[in-house]
Amino acid sequence: MKRSGFSLVELMIAVAIFAVVMLLMSGIIVNGLRVRQSNGLDIRAQVYASTYLQKIKNHWLDGNKFNTGDIQVLSLPAGYNSPNLTITCINLDGSTISTVNALTCDGTPPPIRRVSIDVFDTQNKLRAHLITEIGNPSP
Repeated sequence: MKRSGFSLVELMIAVAIFAVVMLLMSGIIVNGLRVRQSNGLDIRAQVYASTYLQKIKNHWLDGNKFNTGDIQVLSLPAGYNSPNLTITCINLDGSTISTVNALTCDGTPPPIRRVSIDVFDTQNKLRAHLITEIGNPSP
């Protein structure tokens, strides 16, 4: 008599192979979701840092405001700590001008300001680090 169909052993092997493949696939999917979430945090931090630097740049590109330090703070999106903003007064040759108040460069308009911003998430992981230089519009 010729048999048709699968035996119980063959069926169990097929189910076991299917289960192993699905287990591997679920690990790949979970890892992909984790990477997607991390990339989303990085992108939001980059957009925030870029927007903040552009706001500072726009303020200082006005010749009347270049030596004032009344820059408005940009509100931080949820999930991040306060950014670290560093302002350095620079000579045309690239050397740093030592100052007590780097925001106003001690009242003397420098030729260039270097502004850097670091944005950290709530676990203190660096998510964005941007630097720009702003030249004095009326030297």
